Formats: sequence, structure tokens, C-alpha cells
Amino acid sequence: MTLENLHIKTYASFRRNAFSLAQFCKCHRFNVGTGKVMLNRMTNNNQLFRVKRATYVAISPKNRLTLQELKPKLRKLAIAVYEKFPDLSLLLLYGSQVRGNADKYSDYDVLVVIPKAEESSKIKKEIEKKLKIKLHLTIYSEQAFKTFVITEPYLKFWFNEGIIFDEKSLTRELNKPTAKLGYLENLEEAKTYMEMAKKELLNKKKAAFYYYKILRTSLMIKYALNLNYKYEDIKEIEDMKTTVKKIRSNITMKKEDLKKIKDLAEKTVSDVSSMMATIGENESDLYWRKTKARQ
Repeated sequence: MTLENLHIKTYASFRRNAFSLAQFCKCHRFNVGTGKVMLNRMTNNNQLFRVKRATYVAISPKNRLTLQELKPKLRKLAIAVYEKFPDLSLLLLYGSQVRGNADKYSDYDVLVVIPKAEESSKIKKEIEKKLKIKLHLTIYSEQAFKTFVITEPYLKFWFNEGIIFDEKSLTRELNKPTAKLGYLENLEEAKTYMEMAKKELLNKKKAAFYYYKILRTSLMIKYALNLNYKYEDIKEIEDMKTTVKKIRSNITMKKEDLKKIKDLAEKTVSDVSSMMATIGENESDLYWRKTKARQ
């Protein structure tokens, strides 16, 4: 039996449930010696991941195929995440490293959904040290993900562009509409940054940084309201490329650069506020209100 066939049979038997050496041997009618050898080979082949000593979990064959097709650096990152979270429910690689327009300032963006949330800072540092990268790691519990997917418009942008390893069919949650309350919260955040930007006008780079955050948030809402979740379609961000480069580097920020991004950010917030006034609430708002009431 090839490793591929053994992997398929193992996954069919255990799915994403953890199993021991004894259970593995019983499933495949191996003796203990053969079982240990095959487990080791499958683990080295990234078909299985060790949950704890002598306990394993299988990656789905579909996700294993996706893993094999990744570029080397992204493959190493995905494997590192699976090794840290072998029982993960969902893994998403997204952002500029996936889009192919990363620069020297770019992080590797990763979203992980696990059964129960846990502290991420230590794991983030360990992966960064191992792979020598800058990592932006977001971790949700399954329950938190189901809430955030209806309240945070940016998640649908991430998934639209990302590479998805869905071990528990959680992506079906993306079919739910975004709650109006979620849009309003993000718009309110943009307006808060607006007040912060106004206080920093003498510090052009810092003010521009805030206006860029305002612009990204408000444009995301604007495009999401039109059911367009493609970052590459947000031409306004592309037009700000030179200004953004100055924000992220030591290049001097000119007065006209600040004015350009300030004017566009203020106009976009105004446009989005007008759009929000024309839409009503939906079933996701009802679900969110009930969830908050139970907390």
C-alpha cells in the first residue's frame, strides 16, 4: 500500500479525530513495529501531525494536496502552523505574500481557527524564529469565528484572496450576510481614527498613517456593500501606493501627500455614511443581538 492510499484510508477511518499507535495498527492490521515505521513516514510526509506523544491526527487529503502545491516559503509556514495546531479547524494564508505584491515591509498573514482559543504570542514568536519571517497571526475559537464572520467585513476579503485549509467546513459560514451592526462598528472605528489624525496634522507621517487606516476601513465597507471582496479591485488604494510607501519608510512625507490621502479618506467616510443610511438590518444582526444577550 502506498503512503497516499494509506493516508486516504487513515483519514476515512479517523477523520480529524486524534488516534494512538494501537488504534492505527488495529485499523490497518499492522504489528507495532510496522505501525511505528508507517506513522513516522506519514508524519515526515506531512500527512499526519503529532498532537502529543504517540497521538496523531490526519490532514484531509484535499488539504494535503493544497499543501503540496504551495510555494516553498508558504508551504513551510503552513506546515509550521499545523505542527503547532495539529487539530486546527481552519487555516487561512492571505495578504500580500499570497497576492504576490509583498515588499520588504510585508508580514506573512495567517488566520487559524481552533476548537478553543489559546494564547498566540509565544507561538507567533516561535514560528517567526524558526522561519525567519515577520508573522501577523490571528487565532479564533470556532465560536468566535462564527461571530466575527458576520460582524467583520474584512474576513470575506481575506478568504476571497487566500489559500484555505478547511478541516471542518467552516467556510460555509461565509455565506451568511454581514450584519449592519458590523459595518457600523467598523465605520465608527474609522471616525475615531479621523479624530486622532486631526490631532496629528503637524506630524505629517503619523497623520497620514491614520488617514490610511481610515481609507482602508472605509473602502473595505464601500466595496463589501457592493458584494465585491477583491482587494485588487480597490483602485483607490493602488493610487495611494507612493504615499503608503512613504508612510512605511523613511522617505519624507510632503504636505501635498498628506492632503491627497486626507481628502480621499474624508470623502470615502462621507460616502460610506450615506450608503449605510440606506440599508436595513438583516438576520445576522438578529443572531448577533441574541448572542450578545446570552453573554
